[in-house]
Amino acid sequence: MTQDKKEDRPILVVSDDAEEVRVVRELLLHDFSNVFSADSEEAGVRLFQERLPAVLVLVFQELERSERFYLMLYRQCPTIHEIPHQTLLLCKSNESEAAFSLCRNGTFDDYLINRPLHDPLRLRLAVQQALARQAGRTESVSVQRQLAHIGSDLHHLDLFVNKALDGGQAHQAESLKAFRDFASRLTRELDQFEAHMNQAAAGVAAKVIEKSGLRQQFDGLRRDRVEPDVRHIESKLQEAQQWAKQFDKDYRAQAVKVASHEFPPAHPEALLVDDDEVYREMLGIMLEEVGLRITQAASGEAALAEMRKHPPDIVLLDYNMPGLDGAETLERMKADPELRQIPVIMLSGVCTREVMLGVSKLGAAGFIVKPSNRPTILAKINSLLPRADSHSA
Repeated sequence: MTQDKKEDRPILVVSDDAEEVRVVRELLLHDFSNVFSADSEEAGVRLFQERLPAVLVLVFQELERSERFYLMLYRQCPTIHEIPHQTLLLCKSNESEAAFSLCRNGTFDDYLINRPLHDPLRLRLAVQQALARQAGRTESVSVQRQLAHIGSDLHHLDLFVNKALDGGQAHQAESLKAFRDFASRLTRELDQFEAHMNQAAAGVAAKVIEKSGLRQQFDGLRRDRVEPDVRHIESKLQEAQQWAKQFDKDYRAQAVKVASHEFPPAHPEALLVDDDEVYREMLGIMLEEVGLRITQAASGEAALAEMRKHPPDIVLLDYNMPGLDGAETLERMKADPELRQIPVIMLSGVCTREVMLGVSKLGAAGFIVKPSNRPTILAKINSLLPRADSHSA
């Protein structure tokens, strides 16, 4: 990709300090012409939605304010997931450890110490690298989105055909039953008519019946026309029913083969249970970026109520919560026939052997130490979701 094309992609610098944002913008203008800046959170949200930046540079005076702004951006910009972008965090030297943790767990993409600003060229290089990463990521997201659409279309086609097959078989069965009922009714009417003729033959009308040949005509009609036609039509209906059953069997067997291809699942749902709202939001952002639908709960009680209303595909459950803690919540899940099959990953800042063994005995499918990095979290989730390898960072 050429430098000119890189320059055309917008870069947004957001800060809470007008002088700071001016300095950073002037540095970037040496290499990039499409640089916008905002010196307030409100202006930053507005420009993000207007300019759709490929790189977002955060230059807040405190690292915590950068976190808060990015969280606010996700809350106020519903389409943020449709705006692929890289985040570059500029921070103070004494914030480097916290910045490293935020990038490692996937909250931000990269960080740079700019206070004191030892090397202005390093910032220009970091933005250039972010644009290069974003170019590859955009292509990857596009491919994944196309595969997801194909997988979704195949899923809907399968539902449609199965419904049609089920309806077709039901219709065939109803047709066969209706015809058999009709044939039985016709047979009864013929029997009744024959009995009536027998009674008539025993009386005065016998000579009239014999003379007209009515008995022979009736017997011939029944033997040569009615009974063969009934058997023929019933055999054709049975053939149609057998064909429908065989077609259904063949289709479902083929559908299994189609489903075995590596198409992304139709947006699996994860339930995040944690009393720490910031951690929930940050973890939710990371998981939504790789295609999961996210539901949140702030307590064990709320989580159980949500699961009973709408069971998720996987649960990430905090171990230490007030009220119903993670262990008790997990224990109640495993005691509930409708919830016990849902895989649970326990999240805990305490990594003792007793805790890990305890939640494992309760039925946890995995354990993640908080805070953990993005690859670890995604790898653990992917290992527990159906066709999980279609999800990637």
